[in-house]
Amino acid sequence: MIFKLCVRPSDGTKLILGHAPLGRFLYLGIALFLIAGMATLKEAPTGLLLLTAIALTAGLYEERWVFDKDAGKASRIRGIGPASLTLMLPLRSLNGLILRVVSSPSPEEHIGSLEAAPVIPESLRRGRAVLLLAVDSENPAKPGTRKLVLEDGSHRERDSLESLGRAIAEYCGIPLNC
Repeated sequence: MIFKLCVRPSDGTKLILGHAPLGRFLYLGIALFLIAGMATLKEAPTGLLLLTAIALTAGLYEERWVFDKDAGKASRIRGIGPASLTLMLPLRSLNGLILRVVSSPSPEEHIGSLEAAPVIPESLRRGRAVLLLAVDSENPAKPGTRKLVLEDGSHRERDSLESLGRAIAEYCGIPLNC
């Protein structure tokens, strides 16, 4: 999928995970095509304006994790340009990575008759794979471990999430629990 995190090339001192640039350029290209079409027609229908806004947002949105051994920090950047949010964590606070497959209930597990139970398509009854980052709290008022979602996907993407988790675990020197 276009918006899955992948390891991006860097100078070797950092591990950078981010969206594939090709997918972002695809959405920006679609937006430019729509803008050029509206300029040529000299009209801007509401539907095309909406599609252009969606394509621009999808192309400009950035989600990135940067693990930097030299600086001793991990940071997550999410958003569009100057309106992005940054979360910085010291590398020493990273406990480990957890890969989980979470299943949603099937209609047979609902209490009551099948007619009363909501119909859930089979594709939605399957599990979701989630890669979590366990982080020790630096705040003495809130001790404990919190979990941040690094990436999630369908149960079919478990192997790609595991390889992503192994790359992070190897770089940061933390365990990966599958």
